[in-house]
Amino acid sequence: MTTNILFSPRLSLSPILCSLRHMTDTAVSQEVELVGHVSVDSGQVMIIDPCYVLDGEYDEAPENDPKDHKQCTYGHPCAVTLSDRRHGEFMAKGFATAIASSSGYGDGNYPVYAVKNEDGRVDHLTIYFDEDPNTGERSYTSEFMAGVRAQSDPAVRKIMDYMVDYDDDGQPEGMTQEAFDAGFTAEDVIRLQEIFTKGA
Repeated sequence: MTTNILFSPRLSLSPILCSLRHMTDTAVSQEVELVGHVSVDSGQVMIIDPCYVLDGEYDEAPENDPKDHKQCTYGHPCAVTLSDRRHGEFMAKGFATAIASSSGYGDGNYPVYAVKNEDGRVDHLTIYFDEDPNTGERSYTSEFMAGVRAQSDPAVRKIMDYMVDYDDDGQPEGMTQEAFDAGFTAEDVIRLQEIFTKGA
């Protein structure tokens, strides 16, 4: 079946484009697939077409940039992720834009998930810098920060001071004599630290 659409100078394109969009809508699956993990060592990630940052046989990026940014440098995403927003868009190469974002609390190895439409095409990607709702696991940096927050709580601090002896640098060096005399073990201290961290 062929559909003919007659255009008139007085005809608004918005309703037509909206109708065509609904005609071509593709259902999106709710099945979540683990794509893999992205490693972070600079506390940030980018979303960009590889041809704008990687040289090679298929590099078709424009050579001349009106803003004199002929090539994206490390400073471009850093300027974005060190801003108050911690994420944003930047010029990658020529007319091309990219997205940079800080990675939660910093470095780590973060899971990336994909959801596809009924044609098997990727509809969207999600990366988790904190807790992965699909597994319940938290990143190392997220757990570390949770522990820091927990130990700043006065009640937690009081319990830990009772249980743990600290050296001059504030590092734990062993269990206190009072805790030992009360029947606590080193395993109890470790378990308490895990509870405070997980529950923060």
